[in-house]
Amino acid sequence: MKKQIKKLIPAKMMLKLQTLKNEHRVRSYFKIQARNIDRYFAFPDNTGKRQLETQLLFFSHQLEKGLSHSDFRSGFGKRPLGMIAGILNTYQEEKYDSNSFELKVTFAVLKAYRDKHVSNNFPLPPAFAAIYEKYRTQIDNAEADLGGVAETRESIEYERTYSNVIEKRTSIREFADTPVDVKSLNKALELSVHAPSVCNRQSQQVRVVTNPELIHQALQVQGGWNGYADPPALILITTHLSSFNNAVERNEPYVDGGIYSMVLLGALEDQNLAACPLNAMFSKEQDEAMRRILGVAREEALVMFIALGNKLESVLHPVSRRRDYTSIVKYLK
Repeated sequence: MKKQIKKLIPAKMMLKLQTLKNEHRVRSYFKIQARNIDRYFAFPDNTGKRQLETQLLFFSHQLEKGLSHSDFRSGFGKRPLGMIAGILNTYQEEKYDSNSFELKVTFAVLKAYRDKHVSNNFPLPPAFAAIYEKYRTQIDNAEADLGGVAETRESIEYERTYSNVIEKRTSIREFADTPVDVKSLNKALELSVHAPSVCNRQSQQVRVVTNPELIHQALQVQGGWNGYADPPALILITTHLSSFNNAVERNEPYVDGGIYSMVLLGALEDQNLAACPLNAMFSKEQDEAMRRILGVAREEALVMFIALGNKLESVLHPVSRRRDYTSIVKYLK
């Protein structure tokens, strides 16, 4: 019966009905996503174990980034320190795992924060003192290599195998004051087109920005680069929404763009270029401003930025400790 009815409907009308069906499905799918986001995201009032641990890593990483500045500013981090204090107290009140990876990293970062100030005879801010008074033992006994900063030296060479590139790549936020080598950049871009892409649709679009004024304007809107000098180059990765054709692919623009971005980051490391990924998750106002500055059409989804430059001889970067792989893997047999 269904097939017979379809034969009776004019082709143009059938296409219109299929479009209306997809539009309805998209709205219903996003409604479900919105409900799940409301329920499970690490919003401030969500005191679930994983949500609190997520926030601990988030604010600890903010401190790590501050510790990596070559132009160190003592006493920085009033907000993340205040947030960490509140989260630690709630975590303790809820009697969650006192030996969790996230707690270990947080206390290690706090230890690095204290040691940096003490070694340079800088006064520790009241926000840190409040945490230290309550968690002195955990901070003093924290494993130093779980948090803080590490040094990368440009002169240290290593074999650029796939596994080495993945393991040794790190986000660099300070660059040499020289133009990016275009031949190396083009080689990385040439390599990155081999990234997996849904049904080989290759939805990606790449903008390489070298105009200093445009870079500055874009980073002012992006908001995550404060405290660092503008990079010599800024890459924006987008995906074409026109590359997707079904309501169930509603998230695919970001998956496709994310896979491409990771391959590009590896290719940049392979070419010995320094890079740091930056998010492009914006408010409506930020989104509109960024599209205006960089000339991005509505048809393109903003995926992410990459700050790019040549490596300094020596630079500090956040440790950004990763979990042991066994803690995130499940085998279903």
